[in-house]
Amino acid sequence: IDLDPDQYVVGRDQVYLSETRPFFLENSNFFATSYLTMFYSRRIGKRLYDTSGLYEDSEIIAGGRLTGKADRFGYGAFYAHTDEAVSDMAAEPESDWGVARLTYDVTPGGYVGLIGSGRLARSVETRDGTALPAYDYAAYATDFDLYLGERGEWNVLGMGVTDYDSRNPEGTIEDLHALGLKVGYTGEVVDTSLSYDQFTEDFNLDETGYMWTRGLGLRNFSYHLRFRFNFGSEAALRSLWLTGNADVHRGWDWEPAMDQYGLELSSMLQSGWLMGVESAYGHDWLLDPESPVEYYYGLFWVNTPWAGMFTGNAFAFYGSLPDYTTGAEGDLLMASLEGSFRPVSPLQFSGRVEYYDWSFPADTTDYWGQPARDYDIVIWLASLSYLFTRELYLRLFAQGSSQNDLYALRALVGAEYLPDSNIYLAYEQWRDDSSGDFRLVNQGVFLKAEYFLQF
Repeated sequence: IDLDPDQYVVGRDQVYLSETRPFFLENSNFFATSYLTMFYSRRIGKRLYDTSGLYEDSEIIAGGRLTGKADRFGYGAFYAHTDEAVSDMAAEPESDWGVARLTYDVTPGGYVGLIGSGRLARSVETRDGTALPAYDYAAYATDFDLYLGERGEWNVLGMGVTDYDSRNPEGTIEDLHALGLKVGYTGEVVDTSLSYDQFTEDFNLDETGYMWTRGLGLRNFSYHLRFRFNFGSEAALRSLWLTGNADVHRGWDWEPAMDQYGLELSSMLQSGWLMGVESAYGHDWLLDPESPVEYYYGLFWVNTPWAGMFTGNAFAFYGSLPDYTTGAEGDLLMASLEGSFRPVSPLQFSGRVEYYDWSFPADTTDYWGQPARDYDIVIWLASLSYLFTRELYLRLFAQGSSQNDLYALRALVGAEYLPDSNIYLAYEQWRDDSSGDFRLVNQGVFLKAEYFLQF
């Protein structure tokens, strides 16, 4: 029933949308895995937009979940059936989704486990009449997450995954796999960790899970070292952290791909405010193996304690780095400001604004060989929440983005008519300002009711 905030991704990572639906959030820890994300529930029930800003949902027709514990064993099973959705930009097939999970507790807070996920997708016809064939997908993994030592100060976790896709019948485990291993230590003064992972070029976890990137066969090393100094709650500077990070990415044949080295200094003041500065330096050979991009950036951030009438955080970033949206190298200025204001207990105002400004040298070209053009993006959102009673509340929400000139407005009334049973009534509209007319492209009224049955 919530709207997803608009996002602009600076690096290579895919957009990650947090889960907000109660059915998927409840007991989701039973399906969590140690290294890679095998079950990314936002894949289920996708919303497809078209070129006019209209959308159609792949509706969840039915679903069920079973989770529990039996002595040291934890188990989870999930199933859902979704309908197809088609727009002039994409097509989502009717599908059956399934996940099965089994864990065994070995150490306090640690386990070994097995998990399997799958999707059976029917054929679907696109708007232009192209028939997309049906396919089957499955991924299988074993993982562990162990805490060792007298205080559990050592953490060792790892995972091995392989996948099957009927669209790639020739694929073998050698071609379709991922591995990950991480060893970490948490002490009173020093925290450190070392990890290694690899995934083949054809490995695809994105049908039911989430990967930061795909289509690249990479071998990745990461090292983290942090020194922590505590001076007591009465000191003007309560805590100080000095952190170093190194990330080295190599191709499948060990040729250079990417690397990045960073240093961060952060602190907590007596008032509870957090602030820090960070800098990083790196290279990217993937854009041009013959002439790797050299990049660097610096940033500053500050967070207030998340309590009281005013709360918030601010972030500022500047660097010379690749723009993966256009393929050009330029300078990026990025800043964000987020906060909330609660004048009285039942009323809260919240908002966030993000600003991105890209500038490129005159001789820079993009992916298509055209001169790179400077551009900027502003993303903002604002919300109001009012609690009439413990069971009845109002939410108002608005967001806009200059990267797509789309604006969303929503008003929602929710009521808990029985314990854990709710009813929601929402009005929503979308407007498009790409032509400067702020035209209405979509609106609707939504009614959602849920009943919690306990026996």
